[in-house]
Amino acid sequence: MFYHQTALDRQLDNVKVLNFLKQLGYPEEYKFKSYLDLLVTKLKNYDLGSGGFPHEIGIFLGYPLKDVLGFMGYSDLEYTCREEWKVYGDKAISALQKNRFDLARDYFSRKLEQVQNIKQVHKVI
Repeated sequence: MFYHQTALDRQLDNVKVLNFLKQLGYPEEYKFKSYLDLLVTKLKNYDLGSGGFPHEIGIFLGYPLKDVLGFMGYSDLEYTCREEWKVYGDKAISALQKNRFDLARDYFSRKLEQVQNIKQVHKVI
């Protein structure tokens, strides 16, 4: 998984997000690395069949909290549509985030088109 540490840290270091993640067993004290490590552990355990899939990964992927809560059944928001993920409640917030994703994807696609060989990919990322 590729991520922009500052952007992901900003996504995670939010009172509502932290309160929710703590309910799912994440540490009381927020530390970026420990939260990411726990998600990786949960994903590995899922692969080994010893745990359920950690659907909170949507938060780590940048999906709006309301949509993650709705998908996991922790919200009474109505399912409104499906884009790259299931959207619950107000579509505007999710559409704004999807637009950000699209812009970033387009930017990196243009950059990757300029790469002459595989060893140059790290410069783009």
